[in-house]
This record gives sequence, C-alpha cells and structure tokens, in this order.
Amino acid sequence: MKGQKERRISKRINVVLLESHVMSGFDSEKEAIKHFANKHNILTQRVKRWIAAGAVWADGQVYLRKSKFSDSPVVAGDECEAVLLSDYIRVTFDNNATNFAEKHGTTQQQACRWLKANTIYLAGEVFRQQTCFGAAHA
Repeated sequence: MKGQKERRISKRINVVLLESHVMSGFDSEKEAIKHFANKHNILTQRVKRWIAAGAVWADGQVYLRKSKFSDSPVVAGDECEAVLLSDYIRVTFDNNATNFAEKHGTTQQQACRWLKANTIYLAGEVFRQQTCFGAAHA
C-alpha cells in the first residue's frame, strides 16, 4: 500500500526448553544442573525450579511463561522461534497493546507491564526474562 511502511519482525529468537539446554552433553541430570549453576553462578535449586516450571532458554537467557492464554504446555523444540513481544504487538496489532490484550483476554495494564519487561512471545504465550547473564551464552 502506498504511504504505509511494511511492518516486520526485527528479530527471531531460537528457543529450546531449558531442560534440553542444561542436559546437552550430560548423562546425569544432577551433574548437568550443577555444571549449569556453577557456570552462571546461581543456585542449583533455582535451576531445578526453572526446569520444573517449563522455562525456556532463548538468546542466552532463561525465560519463564507468564501468560496462561491456554492450558496446554508450550513445547520448545529445535526449530522453535520466539519474537520480542514488542515486535509482535507492533506488527500484528499496529502497535496497539489494548487490541493485543482484548484478543488474549487480559487487561491493557497487564499487556503494558509485559511490554516494559524483557518479554518474548512464543507459541501464543508471553515469557519473561529471568536472568541477565551478560553476553549471550551458547
């Protein structure tokens, strides 16, 4: 359309379940969790809680699901991609958080809180960043 900018997602983020990332290269769950916790200077109990809660590993950070738009668990596999929530709302809802909130059965205030936080949109759900490990880790 003439006079309108094409809206694009600026960044697609590869996502895997945190459990898959932590276990990669290990046979023992205990050793894998201990290694991950030591590498990132965090408690093993925290890693266990994240895994139990279905956390995902995206862009070198841990993200937890914050929305409950559906009852089904989110499955993040090798080919799974997420986008920044702000990009998703900008492209899909013409940068209108109210429309996003209405479509997903939540409040405008909640949508705005998610926008202010470090959040991604994955498989129809909102995930909030839990860590700040500095430069992305592979």
